[in-house]
Amino acid sequence: MLIGNEGDTLRLIKTVLFSALIFHVLCTGSPPVARSQEPINNTRLWVFKSQRELWLIKGGKVKKVYHISLGRNSKGPKLHKGDNRTPEGEYFISEKKINTPFHRFLALSYPNITDADQALERRLIAPKQWADIWFALQINQTPPANTPLGGRIGIHGQGALDHQTQRILDDIDWTKGCIAITNAEIEELYRLIPLGTPVKIWK
Repeated sequence: MLIGNEGDTLRLIKTVLFSALIFHVLCTGSPPVARSQEPINNTRLWVFKSQRELWLIKGGKVKKVYHISLGRNSKGPKLHKGDNRTPEGEYFISEKKINTPFHRFLALSYPNITDADQALERRLIAPKQWADIWFALQINQTPPANTPLGGRIGIHGQGALDHQTQRILDDIDWTKGCIAITNAEIEELYRLIPLGTPVKIWK
């Protein structure tokens, strides 16, 4: 728990951030789109790490189950940059990219505020870094990746590999923390998933 000067600093930062958010609304003329518990277009993604499965859910029904590969160190939630773990918790699709080394890329809103709060408690990040993450999430942007928590975590394909190598990757955890499916599957998911889609990742 933050006490003394650090607690005062964080309270001040939260006050300043709230003012900045109000300023953002006044300048743009509209508030950020709220992320409610209701999935966008009745669509959400559930990821079960222990089962190596990604479920595409529409209208409360499982429409498709994808086999996935995870970070090379697959046990436990992501704690810091370079631990090769896949995060656990609630996120949303914050960005979509076409031309990437791993074909299509659906960015996750990692780190979320829970990740940031825990990192601040452990003194892994500074209050200013916590504030940068908080503000990005309030305006539905991808949080910064240049903190000790790391970033650039998402769902992607296997990239430009030969067929035999792709089949090998199907059966192992090989990413640096992302969730990987085949190139054909990420193309399909890319078309079906809008920005803001909720993603829940279980251990």
